[in-house]
Amino acid sequence: MSRLFFASAIVALLPALSAQVFYAEPSGYTRQEISLGDIPGGFVTFLGGATFDADGNFYFWDGTSIRRLADGAPPLFTLPQAGAFGIYPDDIEFDPANPDDLFIVDSSEPGLYKLTRDGLDAVAATPSYVAYPFPNARYLYDLAFDPVSGELIACGADGFGVPPSLFLIDRTTLAAVKIADVTSVGNGSGPVAFDAQGNLFAAIPAPFGSNGPVDIVRFPAARIAAAIAGNGALVLDGENVADASLFVVQADGFMSPTRMQFRTEGGKEILYFTGADEGTLYVSDIYDVGGPVATVFAAGTGPTHDPINNAFNGAGALAVESRTADFAPDGNGRTRVIAVNGFYLASHNFDFALHAANVFRPKPAVGGYVAAAGLRVVTQPAGVEQGAGFGLTVEILDENGLRVTSGSDAALPVTIAKSTGAGALSGTLTVNAVAGLATFTNVIADTTGTLRLAASAPGAFGAASLPITVFANSRVLSFALQPVAVLANAAFSVRGEIRDGNGTLVSVGPSATAMVTVSIASGGGTLSGVTTLAAIGGIVQFNNLSLDVTDDVTLQLEATGMTTAASQSITVLAVDPGTGGGGGGGSCTAASTVPLSALVPILPLLIGTIRRRRVSNR
Repeated sequence: MSRLFFASAIVALLPALSAQVFYAEPSGYTRQEISLGDIPGGFVTFLGGATFDADGNFYFWDGTSIRRLADGAPPLFTLPQAGAFGIYPDDIEFDPANPDDLFIVDSSEPGLYKLTRDGLDAVAATPSYVAYPFPNARYLYDLAFDPVSGELIACGADGFGVPPSLFLIDRTTLAAVKIADVTSVGNGSGPVAFDAQGNLFAAIPAPFGSNGPVDIVRFPAARIAAAIAGNGALVLDGENVADASLFVVQADGFMSPTRMQFRTEGGKEILYFTGADEGTLYVSDIYDVGGPVATVFAAGTGPTHDPINNAFNGAGALAVESRTADFAPDGNGRTRVIAVNGFYLASHNFDFALHAANVFRPKPAVGGYVAAAGLRVVTQPAGVEQGAGFGLTVEILDENGLRVTSGSDAALPVTIAKSTGAGALSGTLTVNAVAGLATFTNVIADTTGTLRLAASAPGAFGAASLPITVFANSRVLSFALQPVAVLANAAFSVRGEIRDGNGTLVSVGPSATAMVTVSIASGGGTLSGVTTLAAIGGIVQFNNLSLDVTDDVTLQLEATGMTTAASQSITVLAVDPGTGGGGGGGSCTAASTVPLSALVPILPLLIGTIRRRRVSNR
């Protein structure tokens, strides 16, 4: 099996992207730009959310669906088309307490989704959804989980031009209860972020069309906790010093943030945010004793404005893989920070000419390793047996799609999980790669059906396998086609099938090509012809068989390790040689001889009649 690695196929997926670089490479870090493809047109649409799950899998909105950025991965969830603005999920966030629960803000309807994964690329059941329809539309813009209480907080506005508020989201019913007013200024909603202590920062958006700078309000953890406990009875006021403080003012030069995320670095709370000015990625030691200062981490370099096409660069999601893992420059950390950008064509319904994930990693120290960027499933089975161990191999690739054969990343641990399908996996699911190749020999699937596997490794984008059929752990032979009557010494055919214990045709895997033998189970004479053949796709066809005696004969199919199949009775008829029949020679009594002329009218019934049989438990 050979497929192109998703993260190394930038030019192949979108050749025009090579001419567009969204970010300059920051000192001490590598920058990898991965095409996410053009967002489909036809509706006014905007850049959507993106996030990491707890295991470092990166999910994003591709214009139609939420999907994992991984080689060969199918979409996780396709949003239904609704609303005047098309689809644009402003934010997506996994619940840290329930790592398979994903919340999706849909700003087109507007509304809020909650889905639960079953595997990395499948949804367990129909997602929950609550709409905030017109005329009382509530536009939620950003989601953030309180690291202290674990509660989900959303920032949104109840209509156009309405001041932003904070809402407590019930993670079961999706009900939204207001717990704070951020400001009295009606410029819509801005991003929010919690620091590690549970203090919440909310950016007050600049007027539409402006890049800022902006004010940022800080709600202390204790006041947020009180508002959460009040469940709507206490509504904080962002302009009341008893509830909040204006922590960043416009004079501090924070360009209008589109997304914000905190990291703990060197014991300090460091704020990362993307700005509306070219999507530039900023960083700030926001608690610095000298006051908050925003510095450029990676300068946005896309065109701000194209007067012919009325086009401009837009900043989308910001995803930080880990709040605490090593992200120091020129080090050996593997943490990723990803900014999603696009190039709007305002003259074409706000379609995107370009859409990319910009991945920043610490540049390896001098004499360090070749960094792993992604994975690819190299070999895999097409079919396996339920409860039996099987193998596959996974390759570790660099940013150019080449195998990493040396250095520490060539020996990364690679883990196999379920991408889609029923049941669970067991066996040896994590192995250390050797020279960039991870070899699995004992992966076990416990449920029959169709399964896809997902491979992951630290700091690398994952991969998904092609579909694998899991068969019940027994093999049963059956006759699919057979005659009810034949002429002695005349050629006839039978067809056999290999099925599992559930009656499913075993069309792939080792059993699908097993050697099968047909022989006489009861009755006299000899069966002639080629009586042992290899099945093809679970089907074995025996042609030019013949029986040399007149009798009622039963045939059987046999194969190693499989349940033997018996045919229905086959009547072998003799033909009178005096009437031109092709008898086998020798003497025959009148009672056992049938004139050929008498057989002609019923030959289609005797020889051409085929019966299809299935195992009884199918």
